[in-house]
Amino acid sequence: GARGLPLPPASVHNDMATFLAKMDKFDKVASTFLDKAHQKQAKAYNKARQEGVNPYQVGERVLTLRPREKLQGKDKLGTVWEGPFLVAEVNGPHSITAQVGQNARKSLHLDQVK
Repeated sequence: GARGLPLPPASVHNDMATFLAKMDKFDKVASTFLDKAHQKQAKAYNKARQEGVNPYQVGERVLTLRPREKLQGKDKLGTVWEGPFLVAEVNGPHSITAQVGQNARKSLHLDQVK
């Protein structure tokens, strides 16, 4: 070299070029694989969300998910569902209003009832 240091042999440069070419190929393969996996997951998620039909009707009884703050101490390992409560209103494809007390109602997403 310019300072009298030996230059690496040409084979090192060839090996590095080969390595970088392989890494580029692996990067493209991994990117394609991840894109396909993402599309598959998105399709499954969207299929579950497209239903849009509320399975509950006014007058039915449902269990509701207990709030996390009530799952403390000795009740921590207890049931996470409470009820049954009466469905007072069907608010749309993803929510209901449940009668949770004498004069108390609570709006709930379908993820919070069964």
